[in-house]
Amino acid sequence: MNILFVTRELNGVMGGLERQIMMISNHLVAQNQDVTIVSLEKKVGLPFFSNEASEVCLRSIIAGDPNKAASFRTRISRQYQFRKILKDVKPDVIVTFMIGSLIFAKPLALLFRIPIVLSERNSPDIYRLTSAKKFRWMFNLIASTANRITVQFPSYVQKYPPFIRKKIVSIPNEVPLSVGKKSFSTTDEVVFGYAGRFSFQKRIDILIHSFSRMNRDFPNTKLLIFGYGEQKERLERIVLEANLINRIEFRDEQKDVSKAFDEIDIFCLFSLWEGFPNVLAEALAYGIPSAGFSTCDGVNDLIQDGINGWKLSCEDPINSGHQLLLRAYQGFKNKEVSNESCQESVAKYSSERIYDSWKNLLKEVSKN
Repeated sequence: MNILFVTRELNGVMGGLERQIMMISNHLVAQNQDVTIVSLEKKVGLPFFSNEASEVCLRSIIAGDPNKAASFRTRISRQYQFRKILKDVKPDVIVTFMIGSLIFAKPLALLFRIPIVLSERNSPDIYRLTSAKKFRWMFNLIASTANRITVQFPSYVQKYPPFIRKKIVSIPNEVPLSVGKKSFSTTDEVVFGYAGRFSFQKRIDILIHSFSRMNRDFPNTKLLIFGYGEQKERLERIVLEANLINRIEFRDEQKDVSKAFDEIDIFCLFSLWEGFPNVLAEALAYGIPSAGFSTCDGVNDLIQDGINGWKLSCEDPINSGHQLLLRAYQGFKNKEVSNESCQESVAKYSSERIYDSWKNLLKEVSKN
């Protein structure tokens, strides 16, 4: 089977979506499938995450900036380049990651009569919590044009309109098994941490403000923030204004996220919405108890309160965040959660059956 993946941008991008694309591709190649990944790029480069299977073909469409609205001329150039790739690759099925990639690939997929799968990487809540809500009906109509749709948790299916639910299948992300266990700290200091993009979605500013309040009463706490993104300068300014540069540290992004986990006692994810929060799942697989809001899909699906971490409803972001960090601090000190229970909670996501599900779905779609 010849599979073509389409995504917005891949080269040099650190994100859960980009990592999962590489992992899915590598495993499908290991199952004797032919895989090509097409991405829109500003310039030719290499993915942030390694391409372990050299048989995965990476094809870049260079026209404009994928992070900015494209002109009519840029759109035509992209479609022309994509047409050449389709004629060259001759895929049996196309998988588009996110609705934007479906919009991009669908016209030529129809022309060449190639079945298409939409792999949604966000909870449907994105269409309730962001400016995209005004276009929700349009996005649902566009999604319905896909032959099949994948989501990452079964709980997401019922959030879609009934007329497209029959097309939806739940396939979670893989969470690699941790090589070693994370041991509880033997020092008095408790280190909270975050790793990932510095974006509006992740609400790192809420984490910083919440930690600032807690640190006044518990000065033996520290916050490490690993990553990069458009909000970095703003976040650094908040820390400086709070006079917490000795208690909150920014670190560079890590390809091997376990190096960040080695320094963290409690992982924190205060996102407004998620899809499958890979870094949270990997923290749990490493044996790190985690804290997040139950009102965030994905976070709520992964964190089991009192078993692998702590969660609270987000009523008022900073106050709720403060209460959540206090609860996590006290629970950590009282050893409410074990490393083993954290790892066991995500063990089901390490199965090779995840890639069998992908293979079987694509095989089914390609025959339609």
